[in-house]
Amino acid sequence: MKIFMNGLELGREATGEMEVGQVLSEIQSEIHAGGKILLGASIDGVAIEKGFRRRRQLATPVTRVNKLELMIQDPEAVSEQILKDSLQIYRQLQHEVPVLATRFRMGDEFTANQQLADVLDRLTLSLKGSSMALKQRPLNSNLQGRLNQAGGELMPVLDRVLAAQTAGDYTALADQLEYKLPTALKNCFDCMLQATETQTVAPR
Repeated sequence: MKIFMNGLELGREATGEMEVGQVLSEIQSEIHAGGKILLGASIDGVAIEKGFRRRRQLATPVTRVNKLELMIQDPEAVSEQILKDSLQIYRQLQHEVPVLATRFRMGDEFTANQQLADVLDRLTLSLKGSSMALKQRPLNSNLQGRLNQAGGELMPVLDRVLAAQTAGDYTALADQLEYKLPTALKNCFDCMLQATETQTVAPR
C-alpha cells in the first residue's frame, strides 16, 4: 500500500499483515508530533467515513489497498478557515433574516418555519465554529469583553425567537427577526471581523 500526503507520495509503503487502521494510527501520531492535524483520509479514492463503515474500512488489510491518501494542515490555518466560514454565514444571515420576517408577516408560515430551521442550524454552526477558532487566538481584554457582550446579547434574542415559534406567535417572531436579530448578528459579526483583522496585523 502506497501512502500519499497532500498529494505527494511518501518514501515508504505498508506491507505484510498490517491493517489500514494500524498504519493510519502510526502516521497520525507522527502528524500530531509534527504540529499538524489530519483533516481526512481515503482508501483508493474512497473517503474513510466516521460512521459504522469506518471500522470495516480500517480493518482492511494493506495488501488489498493500492493507495492511502492523507490530507493534513496546520491548526492555525484550519482555525483561520473556520473563522472565515463563520463570518460568511453571518453575512448571509444578516440579509436573509429580514426577508424571513416578511414571510411570517405575509402568513407563509409553512415555508417560513422551514427556512427558520435552516437559519438556526447555520447560525449554530457559525457560533460553534467561531468560538472554537477564537480560542486559538490571543485577544486583548477589550475585544474579548466585546465578544462576550455580543454573544450575551444574541442568545436571549434566539430564546425569544424559539419561544415565539413554539407559542405560534408569528407577529412576535417576525418582530424579533426584523428588529432584534439583525442587530445582534451585526454586533457578533463586527467583533469577529475585528478579531480577524487584529490577528492579521499583529506582529509575529
